[in-house]
Amino acid sequence: MSLAVFFIYGTSAGLSRVIMLTVPMQTRPFALALQTLGLHLFGDVPSPVIIGAVKDSLAPHCGIVFGNDTASGCGGADLGHLNPQCAASPEDVRGLHLTIWIAVLWSIWAVVLWAAAFGLLLRRARRIGEGAAASGSG
Repeated sequence: MSLAVFFIYGTSAGLSRVIMLTVPMQTRPFALALQTLGLHLFGDVPSPVIIGAVKDSLAPHCGIVFGNDTASGCGGADLGHLNPQCAASPEDVRGLHLTIWIAVLWSIWAVVLWAAAFGLLLRRARRIGEGAAASGSG
């Protein structure tokens, strides 16, 4: 799990580095702002809603139920609990497992995109190094 978190959060640093090396200096702040906006707009803002919708369709009985039959915290407020029917249904348990697998496999895209950004960075660095070597030897 910690390795997955490392790669997921490591992607933004690699992408920021690529932007810093590929975008002209005058437009770098705007490019970095767009990157941050895109990461939030397409990443951490909609992902809980999407994963929740997938879970609701694959494991419909695994929701939160409210009632006075459980011990409640927060001054007596009922915060809800997992529907007991969830564990009793093999289909719902499979649905929860499938939901987790979908989230994990989707996270692999972060690693793939990180590798692509790193490859782009290396290619650009080689091109800059070859240009500097060619101009210095002339």
